[in-house]
Amino acid sequence: MPYINCTYRGCAIEIRIEEWASFWDVVVAVTPGNVGEFTNPFGVRTLKFSKAEELATIERELINEVRLAIDRRLVDR
Repeated sequence: MPYINCTYRGCAIEIRIEEWASFWDVVVAVTPGNVGEFTNPFGVRTLKFSKAEELATIERELINEVRLAIDRRLVDR
């Protein structure tokens, strides 16, 4: 089970990917390091991807999308 743990702009990003027979089960959690920066918490999101998609591509795109979401929240505050 791949597990990605990184930090971006003070936020802890945790991505857990579990393999099933026909799909990837993904859990994404973003925890702000400085709660005052964000008015709304990110929370935890659960996603499912077809096994037709490569795991490396899913990991790369998830990290990019989470970073964009953090940037959007910082700009919109």
